[in-house]
Amino acid sequence: TLQPQLILLQKTLLNIEGVGRQLDPRLDIWAVARPVLERILRERYSPRRVLGELRKRLPEIMTHAPDMPRLVHSWLKQQVEGRHQLDIRSAELRALDLSLRKLQTRVVTAITGSG
Repeated sequence: TLQPQLILLQKTLLNIEGVGRQLDPRLDIWAVARPVLERILRERYSPRRVLGELRKRLPEIMTHAPDMPRLVHSWLKQQVEGRHQLDIRSAELRALDLSLRKLQTRVVTAITGSG
């Protein structure tokens, strides 16, 4: 799932970029934001944090351990046969689509100066 902080940051950056480009067409907000995004991702996926999450989830993972060989074999067989299954949660996609539509409306409003 997408992290709420990253979605909010992306929305904010798009809004800032729209206004910033009106003030200075040379503005590259993504270049400015890159160090912040890299820091967030480094912290989120640091070995220490990943290991901590693994430790927390280990009891749950162990309950599924007996099924793992069969599941891995089934997945590998699908890959070899070219049968890939993509599982997308429609509720998450709807929420993301709604957020993007709202953001698009805000950007258009900011650019046109209406509203």
